[in-house]
Amino acid sequence: MKASSQIIILFLFSLFLSINSQSQSALDNFTYDVEVIVNDLGMPGLDTLYTLKCIILITEPDSVSNIYIEVGSAENMDDIFNFTFSNSNTQSLPTGAAFLKQGNKFFIVLGDFFDYQYFYEIRLEDLLGNITDPVLLTL
Repeated sequence: MKASSQIIILFLFSLFLSINSQSQSALDNFTYDVEVIVNDLGMPGLDTLYTLKCIILITEPDSVSNIYIEVGSAENMDDIFNFTFSNSNTQSLPTGAAFLKQGNKFFIVLGDFFDYQYFYEIRLEDLLGNITDPVLLTL
């Protein structure tokens, strides 16, 4: 095989490797859980309120630009909660919500609800605009 052919093959192989490594996002592997905090109102006739807090664990939290959270009463619905949390602007949160980044974790309080047995969906967006596949959780 000629040296020029070997160089072309080597170039194409390195181009293939760089394209594959760019298509994978640093956000592809994240996990989360929903913590349910029971708030007994202590008043007869009133239901219990549940504070819902999402805890997202990710290896590179600085690469996150937005966090999309949807909560629905049924699968593929967002009738309970739907909000995009921005990693750079946490000032305009919905009433009752809170956002904290600590190390490689995001702590996001969604607010108080009269139930917690919902369908949860979280997607992350990186700094380049790539959005992960939704990660689903049902309580």
